[in-house]
Amino acid sequence: MSLFDVGSDIYTFIHYTSIGEEETANLMLTFVILSLVFQMMLVVGVHHKNKKETISEIVKTITFTKPAFNKWRVLTNAEIEGHEVVTPVTEMMMFKLIEVFAESIPVTVLQVNKILTMTSENVTFEVLLALLISLTFVAEGITYLTFMKDINEDSRRTGKLFYGLIPLSGIRLWLVKGSMYLLSFCQLAGKSIMIALLSQIGGRTLAILVLSCEVVVYLLYKLARKDFRYVVSSGRSLSVALVANSLH
Repeated sequence: MSLFDVGSDIYTFIHYTSIGEEETANLMLTFVILSLVFQMMLVVGVHHKNKKETISEIVKTITFTKPAFNKWRVLTNAEIEGHEVVTPVTEMMMFKLIEVFAESIPVTVLQVNKILTMTSENVTFEVLLALLISLTFVAEGITYLTFMKDINEDSRRTGKLFYGLIPLSGIRLWLVKGSMYLLSFCQLAGKSIMIALLSQIGGRTLAILVLSCEVVVYLLYKLARKDFRYVVSSGRSLSVALVANSLH
């Protein structure tokens, strides 16, 4: 899926360059490079204690094959070699989130916005297919991360209020996963179209204003529910340290 996503980005970059849309093409390339930079920083941070492994992971990142290795380690319950700062599950989630938020989502929004403004002869089947691949990759990534976090034993033990909604087997498992995938796909598509339409109506200022208002309302809602407060079950000494730090 990751290679398909990169391939679609390369095609759209070439297509937009060929029709004189260099600004859009350069923005797409910028987000791809930004994602790679953040991913390499993550790799160095996780594997810096082993120089050979760090170089190997950087090569996998540059060749866009690391997502497959990450997923393989998680599916096979690979043992930690000792130099890693985080577990394979955590590394996979962080790596995929960087790719989704630093590259896939921005590129998807750019493609939707450009398609709405292009003439019909420039909107080819391949361009629409590339957009569909980007949407599919983001939906698959978010759904898989949510699934892995929900079925994790530690998550279900320590966060019963938030985790445990996904059945572990049977038709209900596939029904829930399919519904989550469809929800992510439709939500991203709808949000991308909304941002594109707002940009066409009132420019970037209107789009940023509407999105900012949504975020403010969301944060106020979280504040009213007291979701920013997290109670840590700990020993007496750690509790005193946490209280002292919060007072400071």
